[in-house]
Amino acid sequence: MFEQMSEYLLTGGFVMPPLMGLGVVLWTLLGLRWQFLRWGFAGDLRLWCRSQTTIHGNREGLRRALEATHRMSEMQLVRFRTVIRSLCAAAPLLGLLGTVSGMIETFSSLTGMQSFAQNGGVAGGISEALISTQMGLFVAVSGIIASRYLDSRERALRNEIDQAREELVRLWDKRVEAAT
Repeated sequence: MFEQMSEYLLTGGFVMPPLMGLGVVLWTLLGLRWQFLRWGFAGDLRLWCRSQTTIHGNREGLRRALEATHRMSEMQLVRFRTVIRSLCAAAPLLGLLGTVSGMIETFSSLTGMQSFAQNGGVAGGISEALISTQMGLFVAVSGIIASRYLDSRERALRNEIDQAREELVRLWDKRVEAAT
């Protein structure tokens, strides 16, 4: 089975190793992003909000703690998102490069009126073109689907943050009202 897979990859031409590397990097970053978005924030944000209203005695201290937490969570939420999108955009372009390379090989074998060129002639060129296109599209489409799922999870976590922020303001206002 390993031999068949390696033969398949070699048939795709010179773009297959970069495409495979791109796929490995893409899925590694998707896995890291999924790991954070799956678990979300440690603990319940509502409990954190309640604890912050008792820890910080004044509104300014509470505001600084909330801003620091918001910056940290924002960095975590968008982590690797741009790189993932860029890799998903690059994969079909690499596949297209393989397509062009395969078609050049096809036409070069036709030009010399040879039935077989150095890498298999017309059939080898068409095979290289189709396999590299297939691999580029496979990497891109699977990456986009996974990325969209993670984006929806990111939106859910953003909603959780917004609700916690609203609750924090509500708790602070309640505390101020009780003190007066």
